[in-house]
Amino acid sequence: MRINNYSVLNTKTNIRKKNSYKILDKKFSFNVRGMTEKKIVKKVFLMIKKYYSQILESGINIPKIENISLRSNKIVCSMNYEGKNLIEKKFNYSNVQLFSKYLDKIFEIIKLAKKNKIKIDPHIKNFVINSQDQVFYVDIFPPYCKEYETLRELFYKTEEEKKICNQNFTFFNSSNLFYHFVSDIIKIDTRFHYKTDFFYKKLRKIKAINSSKSFFKKKVIQIMKIEKLRIKKKYFLV
Repeated sequence: MRINNYSVLNTKTNIRKKNSYKILDKKFSFNVRGMTEKKIVKKVFLMIKKYYSQILESGINIPKIENISLRSNKIVCSMNYEGKNLIEKKFNYSNVQLFSKYLDKIFEIIKLAKKNKIKIDPHIKNFVINSQDQVFYVDIFPPYCKEYETLRELFYKTEEEKKICNQNFTFFNSSNLFYHFVSDIIKIDTRFHYKTDFFYKKLRKIKAINSSKSFFKKKVIQIMKIEKLRIKKKYFLV
């Protein structure tokens, strides 16, 4: 298996052929000491299954799970492989028309998550494009739900860690998803900082947000600062 270069988590992946299609195997690992206990891993395993069902029932495009199991105290998930994300495709973001087409499809998924009050990680790496030009959301670890956040709280070492991680968890809330998406894409490529107006106008046009431009920009920067601080401090969410 190979390490996912687009994640701070210890997720290892492998793509294999099965009959006429491909399967993506993911092996999830925990960074937080204490969360590797067998009973904790099992709890998270059950949360993931429930979380996946909620995403599926919301109408969000998500690959079919072929199998999910516990192996040597690690969670292994096998999903239908639906293609690469835009980062892996080395997509030319200067092609505004084509980029807007994929943005529209990603934003439809985020709108569904917002409508159904489902917490997701709207990082562009979590959206892949298949051979039919369909966009799928692929991230189910950790399961972003209140039950998981409560479990994570048992392992905070300091009040600072608790505060920063809890702030970070709020960015996956439905009300913050579009701000979070823009924040993450700027983090990937700082050139997008100069396209903030483009994102704002687009999101206002599709009625995804109704905030002022100044609030939008402040929120995007706030999310970026907290996430960078959490990573710098090595405060992991999982």
